[in-house]
Amino acid sequence: SDVLSSIGNHLKDGQGRLLLLQLLESDLIFAVSKYTKDKLVEYAKEILPIEAASKIVNRLEVLYAPFDNEYFALKNEKVIQDLKSRFKIKKDSKVISYFGRLFPEKGVDDLIGAFGLLNNYFTDLNLIIGGQGIEMTKLRKLAKDMNLPGIKFAGGVSDIEKRGIMQMSDLGVIPTKPIKNFVETLCISALEYQASGTVLLTTRVGGVPEAGGEHSLYAKHSNP
Repeated sequence: SDVLSSIGNHLKDGQGRLLLLQLLESDLIFAVSKYTKDKLVEYAKEILPIEAASKIVNRLEVLYAPFDNEYFALKNEKVIQDLKSRFKIKKDSKVISYFGRLFPEKGVDDLIGAFGLLNNYFTDLNLIIGGQGIEMTKLRKLAKDMNLPGIKFAGGVSDIEKRGIMQMSDLGVIPTKPIKNFVETLCISALEYQASGTVLLTTRVGGVPEAGGEHSLYAKHSNP
């Protein structure tokens, strides 16, 4: 995502061209998603000589990230119960969760806004926000200002705790949105939620639908 954003932000000053030419020096050229491949080809055709752009078109292949489906399908009930106790989640209450970097393009502020709306219609709701990043302080303040005690910030957790939170969630939400030229190129968390057996709600941004698949739920980005 970062490299693609860098190229897109430097189409006119020569730096994007330099990055694409460096890509061509590799023995093998892979993109993490079809979306990424299509964007790289688009940029190459725009700023590279025809011969160099043709090489990228012919050599660039999609190679999805390796993923352990079986790990996220395994359940550890003790871990799940310990997590519910830690976050003070009642036996029959509902859990929504998010996992990922806490950065503007992840749209977690939209998720908090949506959670605030849900509180008008449902009781005993919990939202667990997992991950770390530059938005942490801002998001904590937003949750406090909106008086939403049902929001719990998990921060950085172990892999087994992450899996447990995903498995005990009724809904996993990844509200990704485009920020300037930065767009999500895939989304590993989308795969993790599905492998955990949890319904996923996300957005059709960048390469996210390639991870979310046809059976996930989709909403408009930036729209609580």
